[in-house]
Amino acid sequence: MNVANDGDADKGPTRRYSSPVREAAARDTRRRIVRAAADCFTREGYTATTLRKIARAAGVSVETVNGHGPKGSLLFAAFELAFVGRESMDSMSTEPAFAAALQQDDPAVFLAAVVQAITDAFERADGIWRALTAAVDVDESVAVAHQALVGRRRADFAGLVQQLQLRGVAIGVDAEHAVDVLTLICSPESFHHLVVLCGWRREDYQAWVVEAVGRELGGTVTGR
Repeated sequence: MNVANDGDADKGPTRRYSSPVREAAARDTRRRIVRAAADCFTREGYTATTLRKIARAAGVSVETVNGHGPKGSLLFAAFELAFVGRESMDSMSTEPAFAAALQQDDPAVFLAAVVQAITDAFERADGIWRALTAAVDVDESVAVAHQALVGRRRADFAGLVQQLQLRGVAIGVDAEHAVDVLTLICSPESFHHLVVLCGWRREDYQAWVVEAVGRELGGTVTGR
């Protein structure tokens, strides 16, 4: 009998140490860093923001921030956290507010609910979105990630067009044209211009988006 081998067999497979307390602390640190990054990017812009400034704002070391970087990835993490409330690359249709809108059969009610949810996201992410779009011109990695984000956004709006069609709305333009105009009308830029700069009430902005969408798609979006 090989005692050494028997002893090794008794030990079983090596298990990776896991501590719920440590994992929770790591998640808290990550959130503090991303929130601090969002504040710095919004206040100072992408170029002027350094990892040292983020570390100071988060109350952690530069080495800790480095472990969550680079700067471009922190920028997108900050945007995602502001826009959907969590770091996520998923379609907006997976978010609770949009899932609730999908339960609406009336196309006008459905569209109004979607626009309200999108407006909420625009409001939360207004500052960080402006920092992100400015960073496209100075950081190639941000430009590449931004292009991917634009692609996901177009896919979400293509899904919106399909949902309207499923609810009996006759779309008077081809799908590509519909997505082109929807991404222009219902955009962070239109929200910033009309609500932030021009002082429109949110309710007026949302009503304008719904009306403009119906008009550009070839008719007013109404119930069956």
